[in-house]
Amino acid sequence: MELGIADFTSLQSRNIAVGFLFLIYAVLWAAPLWMIGQFVFLFARFAKKHEVAGLKYLAYFAAFFLVGVISAMPFAALASFAIAFFHTTGPSIDLESASIAHYFQHSFVKLPILLAGMMVLVGILFLPMYYATVTDITKLKSSNKSQLSHYLVVQNDIEIDDNILLIRIQRSLIVIACFVAAVTVLPTVLYGYANEVYPNLRYNLGGGQPQIAELILGGKRSEVSSFSGKTLCCDSAVAKSDDMALQLNDVAIWYQSDKFLYVMELPESKPAHEWSPQLLAVDIKLVRAVRYLRKRVTVSSGGRIENVETY
Repeated sequence: MELGIADFTSLQSRNIAVGFLFLIYAVLWAAPLWMIGQFVFLFARFAKKHEVAGLKYLAYFAAFFLVGVISAMPFAALASFAIAFFHTTGPSIDLESASIAHYFQHSFVKLPILLAGMMVLVGILFLPMYYATVTDITKLKSSNKSQLSHYLVVQNDIEIDDNILLIRIQRSLIVIACFVAAVTVLPTVLYGYANEVYPNLRYNLGGGQPQIAELILGGKRSEVSSFSGKTLCCDSAVAKSDDMALQLNDVAIWYQSDKFLYVMELPESKPAHEWSPQLLAVDIKLVRAVRYLRKRVTVSSGGRIENVETY
């Protein structure tokens, strides 16, 4: 099979692995937030049952919320422990607390991910308020049976009870705020995952870690000479011919289509953070050999390579 002929069956399985890994990540990210939401929901039921109001309401809410945060910490540690096995560094089974904090920071403490978490928390904090509005409407209806009908039509005019109307407006605003937060959460998480987390997860498990390799290019001199690399030649006859062989050292292979191989040259003499990356599209027909290296890179936002290490 010639290099570069796309095998669409394997591409489909690759796409399934990528989607499945994102689903795992989303579940791990949502687990601590779900635990906090459970305790906020318990508080809403508690406040309704015991008719808590005023400073007691705030005190009980703070207590329930704090217990929820503490209960969410084991879920956050478990999420860090689980996502670590998809990371390129290949953790051991007995992860230390420092390692768990490291993987948590590099997998979940990213600006878009934190913004999505704040949106979810805002929706969770609105839950007791929504619960209270439902309770208030129920009380108003039970206290005055004449208000069981929301709309009283008299001589083509609609008279609406002011209290119920204000409560319904408040509840509608809460629902709209929660809906907007819910609609924007998934795209925000997806953006943060694709831009910050995905490039540092193992390629064979559905991640986007680029593979580090050396490429041997061969073809007409006019086609190959545009790339910067080590020229390979054997004798004077070959050197004078129109054919040319070139070796590209330490390139990161980001993507392969049916026509091009998209690579990025890695820094050699200067630190990675001081180096401006340049993406190259190499014609598949020019590739003669690929030698994969035991190296991995740390990728930050925007595909910027921060660190190169050998393992």
